[in-house]
Amino acid sequence: MALPTVDHLFLLVGENPLPNAVSVMTLLKPGGKVYLVHTAFTFQQAQRLQRFIIAETTAQEVIFVNLGREQAEAFVIYGAILSQAKALSGMVGMNYTGGTKAMAVHAYRILAELYPKGVFSYLDSHTMEMVIDQVAARSQRFNVRPCLSLTQLLGLHGLEWRQDAPPLRVPLRADAATDLAHLYVDLELQKQWRRWCQGVLRRFAHNRFYRWKDNEQLAQLPPLSLSALPDVLKQFLQTAFGASS
Repeated sequence: MALPTVDHLFLLVGENPLPNAVSVMTLLKPGGKVYLVHTAFTFQQAQRLQRFIIAETTAQEVIFVNLGREQAEAFVIYGAILSQAKALSGMVGMNYTGGTKAMAVHAYRILAELYPKGVFSYLDSHTMEMVIDQVAARSQRFNVRPCLSLTQLLGLHGLEWRQDAPPLRVPLRADAATDLAHLYVDLELQKQWRRWCQGVLRRFAHNRFYRWKDNEQLAQLPPLSLSALPDVLKQFLQTAFGASS
């Protein structure tokens, strides 16, 4: 069974724009319209979503549905969505992964009244499945694997690469990363490694803003104690980085 798609897609905008981006990429028909239901607190997220949708999808139009500061007021939510949703032609859908609980309840209510055969969905972040609601049977679940670049993902969150420090295209010390990944499958070693990173590495290698010190400052650090680590992790650091015991 194919994932159903819609001509009009209503999205509830929360702090994390990624689920909405995935929803547009998987649920919207080519040339369809997107309605971003946002508040005064999520307007920037809505703007970033609009830029992403225009640049990366075939959507015909992106429409803002502004609730102001009334994210929990049923009358306002109901009326704002009704003004956009009445008399639409084609299939209508809503993804309610984002937004507040009140937004989800009242948006669902008005759209289900207007379009009882609409497509109502949410994105299950635990299984990466798009879940399509059904009344007479269990929900339909579809695996979704949208192709998003790291640059696109950063852009959705209002971030970008520093111009003076573009990303590396070739990994540094891939051999060491591979060895650590093999050790990390052991749950007890995971705990020991994280405990050492929190209590020793970050304590000395982070600045007062909890960011890594620059390379010159890191080079001046005294040798860090490995005494709290089990022997296998000590051996890894000694072999991979020449750490002293």
